[in-house]
Amino acid sequence: MRLTDDDTNRSGHRAEEATDRSVALDDSLASSVHQPNVGVDQRRQSAAAGRLSHTSSVSQDVLPCTCGSRTPVTLGMHQSIHDAAPGSVGTTRASIVCELAEHTFASPHWGVVLEFTNGGGAVWARWSDANTPEFAPLGDCPAGDAPTAAACCVLFDEHPGPCSPDINPRYMPDQARLPRARTALRTLGNPEVQERPALQVASSTAALSIWDDLVSSGRWTSMAECDQAALYRHIANAGTWLSSKPEGVTELANALTFLAGLCESPPGSLLPGATEAAELDTRLWELPAAWQVSVLGDQHQRMPPTSRWDGTAPDEPSPRRPFHAALGAAEEQAARGEQPPQVEADWPTWSLRRTDLEALTERGTRTGKRLSRLPYGWRVDAVRRIQNGTNALSAASSPAGDINVLRSYGLWFGSWNGDGPRRPRRHP
Repeated sequence: MRLTDDDTNRSGHRAEEATDRSVALDDSLASSVHQPNVGVDQRRQSAAAGRLSHTSSVSQDVLPCTCGSRTPVTLGMHQSIHDAAPGSVGTTRASIVCELAEHTFASPHWGVVLEFTNGGGAVWARWSDANTPEFAPLGDCPAGDAPTAAACCVLFDEHPGPCSPDINPRYMPDQARLPRARTALRTLGNPEVQERPALQVASSTAALSIWDDLVSSGRWTSMAECDQAALYRHIANAGTWLSSKPEGVTELANALTFLAGLCESPPGSLLPGATEAAELDTRLWELPAAWQVSVLGDQHQRMPPTSRWDGTAPDEPSPRRPFHAALGAAEEQAARGEQPPQVEADWPTWSLRRTDLEALTERGTRTGKRLSRLPYGWRVDAVRRIQNGTNALSAASSPAGDINVLRSYGLWFGSWNGDGPRRPRRHP
């Protein structure tokens, strides 16, 4: 973490207090959602663009920034974390962020590493930029019992500096974040010559550094919900087995490169395909249900042909129609009052025509249910992936797992990944 002269002057009177109080703490360290119609034709694109906006009307520029210094949680730390509070239940963080107000180098960082779900308090980590974190269970700040969530302090008892409601959620500026992300992206650019652990570390470093830089600059709050979901998805996948496969690494590196570009773009800039995906999402839910099933069921990877039983060459499968084209054709047919193909009663059960259509209907029904239940931003991101060629069922199904993984970064999405800690934990 780096402080400019202005930052140091602005936080100087808090730094002394933070140092004194930190020393005093040394002893403690032993559903189904249907998109409503928002208009058609010339109104559709403007309505979709409106849904992309995700801004906050509350100005917090007068408050000190959150420190935002980040350190990873390594495999070797897990035993020490759980030894700090034996028998406690909670999700161990994949990385730790200092949640205190901006402070000087003389003061240590403090961040949650395991928040108890079976009672108040958490295991907190304390570290400096050069030292390994130490862990201790600490009780909640008494200001955490405020009547409203916005007034609750999410820090620990006798914490240094102001309570969290008096801290700007934006992280302190750090000129090293974006260069660190770009260095990690260069590592990801050569997956064939890198060992798996190096790829996992690089993917996590790139995704988290980009996220932190967007939060620090204030661009995060002006990003489209679907673009936020895209970065969340990459954070969930970064460092896992997905990021160690060459094809997965290449896809991740390309996506993170676009996201890194947002760090230097004007606030409110969009990732490629965001506006189109929002419009396609609106159009999909305007279709009759039977056509939704038909369109989504057909958006899957075609299996390569296999030889017939008599050894003759098989027919080549018909190519998958682009999502926007399939959607447009369905709209035209639905406008004429036509119905999608249906299984006829006289078709034999062994008929390929029957089994293929039944499979399409079952696949489309499952995809539609999963897609419609996603939060809006996640759903538009899934539609964007379908438009880019991802299997529709995969695009609609994977966000549930990604959202679950994000608990290890302190991110809670209501009923999607649990009720969260006893009091809402602040996150961007």
